[in-house]
Amino acid sequence: MNVTKHLRSAGAGAVLLSSLLLLSCGGKQKNTEGQTGKRLITIASSSSPSPWIVVDDNGVPGGYDIDVIRLVFEKLPQYETKFVVTEFASIFTGLDSGMYQFGVNHLGYNRARGEKYLFSAPYDYGGSAILVKKGSPIKTVRDLGGHSTVASPSSFNSTNYELNNKTYPDNPIDIHYTDAETEYGLDVSTGKYDFYLFTRYAIEQHVARTKLDNLEIHPIPREDYEAWMDSIGNFHIDGNFYIFPKGEEQLQKEFDDVLLSLIEDGTIHALRAKYFGLTEEDDYLTLDLVKSAREKVAKDQAK
Repeated sequence: MNVTKHLRSAGAGAVLLSSLLLLSCGGKQKNTEGQTGKRLITIASSSSPSPWIVVDDNGVPGGYDIDVIRLVFEKLPQYETKFVVTEFASIFTGLDSGMYQFGVNHLGYNRARGEKYLFSAPYDYGGSAILVKKGSPIKTVRDLGGHSTVASPSSFNSTNYELNNKTYPDNPIDIHYTDAETEYGLDVSTGKYDFYLFTRYAIEQHVARTKLDNLEIHPIPREDYEAWMDSIGNFHIDGNFYIFPKGEEQLQKEFDDVLLSLIEDGTIHALRAKYFGLTEEDDYLTLDLVKSAREKVAKDQAK
């Protein structure tokens, strides 16, 4: 990582030295004291995707992902929290340097991330769906080859598309990279891109909000999604996760203990009902799924 590009002051050499010492410690905790005298946990997020992350006009993040974090830290009075909104890639470089102790961006688990970071228990799972224009030949993940889409660089989707293209080079997905995917419904509606793959209820809300009437949504059965992941060689664990740098095992455990208790007592489901209109019967995020995914992550990281 090019640490120096972020340094502006005359004391850049000293800051660089301290950053390198922190990195050499293998993810040593940064015990910064907040205004209340408690340990300060700096939480980095990007400004999307909505409704998981939404930043208001004052730069304050909100949304489902952020509200879950706030609910958990209400039960962890030994910490003070500070939210920082940054670019997607900067979340990871900030975790690596010790600038941040917590990362959030509606992240999925993959082995490359699993080798570098600690993962929370999953706090969200909603299944996936494909958004297409009416009349499109795309119905399932097996139909994506030869068609265009948009994805953020380094995102879970872009990784999948790239692996797909390596596996099926004669019929690749046409990937267009951008950091702004907020108008994907309009882009599919006008034919700019052929499809968009994302969480099912996010796509449903997006289409309802934009009132575009020439679109179709095709939910992807869980077994079909997993079969696609297996075929392209991408290990898959259901759910979305928060991440921590190595060395934050205590913070990870304390956070997870509270998160699981809030899932078990229905607090998180009430929040999901507010954001996504889910009944208990519709909600995929069960305690059994969360515990199973958590065990799979631990087992994979132990390899």
